[in-house]
Amino acid sequence: MKYLKPLSIFAALVVLAMSICGCTQSQSGDAPSAKDEKIAVIQLVSNDAFDQMRDGFVETMKADGYTDDSFTLMNANGDQSQLPTLVQNAISSNVDLIVTVATPATAAVVSADTDIPNLFIAVSDPIGNKIIADWNTIDHNSTGTSNPIPADKIMELASTLTPGYSTVGMMCNPAEKNAVSTCNAVKKYLDEQGISYIQKDVVDPATDVVTAVDALIAENVDIIFVPNDSSLQSYMGTIAGKATEAKIPTYGSSAVMPATGALGAVAISDFNIGAKTAEMAKQLFAGTDIKDIPSIPVEADETSINKTTASKLGIEIPADLKVDKEYE
Repeated sequence: MKYLKPLSIFAALVVLAMSICGCTQSQSGDAPSAKDEKIAVIQLVSNDAFDQMRDGFVETMKADGYTDDSFTLMNANGDQSQLPTLVQNAISSNVDLIVTVATPATAAVVSADTDIPNLFIAVSDPIGNKIIADWNTIDHNSTGTSNPIPADKIMELASTLTPGYSTVGMMCNPAEKNAVSTCNAVKKYLDEQGISYIQKDVVDPATDVVTAVDALIAENVDIIFVPNDSSLQSYMGTIAGKATEAKIPTYGSSAVMPATGALGAVAISDFNIGAKTAEMAKQLFAGTDIKDIPSIPVEADETSINKTTASKLGIEIPADLKVDKEYE
């Protein structure tokens, strides 16, 4: 009997030690692992759409433990000839991942043929641009999110807000394959509906935008459509301003185009598509091979309207039209 008390004390000490050890392990297991991956984010130009896509990616990654030091943000400031240099700078920096916003930056990474994985945000036609072979085949070390432009939904919105249009004016940069792809999709839809269209090419937006808008106004188009052109998006205020003054509604292919004056758009949420790409980055860093991360087409789900533009045009927004974002 005299040995029971010491044994009890010893057992209690063992239990206490195990408890402390277990607690320490649990706390260690719950602590977030160090985020030491380095990520380069490359975009052609700064505009509302691209900046929101970038921010959607970066902010989602930060919520997972990454910091400002994890990212190198690169911007070609609208000069496509600078993209290969930015890509080579990212490669030379030995980053773990190159993230590209939209088609031109992504095409530059694919052309560089690097072993560094690439995740793209909002490439509207990755198959047509030969970035991926198909949605499930990743053959250039590149995958990501696509924002196929819903030509039918945009033109149907135009029919709702401006019924009876018979001639559509379009602006398109022939150097931007994504914009050309979108314009071709709109043309196909209009051909099927028996509606005519006039296209004006914009090779250098800085000099050609005003000329193109004036030409479409002079040809008495009923509405103007602006595709997902990386550069044209930055001139949306000028395009919509001149068109609205001439009483011609302008429709866009980006959720933020109505924010700078377009009457309406049907598109994806720019921030959300960046966030979806961030989820793919988390898979990659968790050990999933990039070839096992299929590209994702993100369905357009936002209708945006500019109420001030509608008022200037004398257009009343139907009460039964589901509007996700309104701008003044």
